[in-house]
Amino acid sequence: MKELENIKDHILVCLSSSPSNKKVIDTASRMAKVFNAEFTALYIESANKMSRDNELRLQQNTEFAREQGANIVTLSGEDIAFQVSEYAKKSQVTKIILGRSGYRPNRLFTPPNFVDKIIKYSPEIEIYIIPDKAQKMYFGQ
Repeated sequence: MKELENIKDHILVCLSSSPSNKKVIDTASRMAKVFNAEFTALYIESANKMSRDNELRLQQNTEFAREQGANIVTLSGEDIAFQVSEYAKKSQVTKIILGRSGYRPNRLFTPPNFVDKIIKYSPEIEIYIIPDKAQKMYFGQ
């Protein structure tokens, strides 16, 4: 039990261009304050080109995370879920806060999505999912 007392919480939120990302960042920020935890916002750059609107929204979300006290980290990679989980393990993250829409058509026949992969790659880390019904409209589904 003594070992658990010495563990400092470290909360990780993923940055994105999603309009709902601000809600996820806000939730992570509040959790970091409650747990008196280190707070990191992580963005994984990939080779995919973003639209100007998405770039602007990502900048706004990054600035919002910074204003909320997050340490901003940017890494590169194509398997974003793997990169997030590897960073989390190396940085001793204890909680990952993610957003996800409730929209899941044909759930049995679709490959694992980002959240599913994070859960698979990081079984020892607590994962918190912040639902967003509005995200369905953002992704045009």
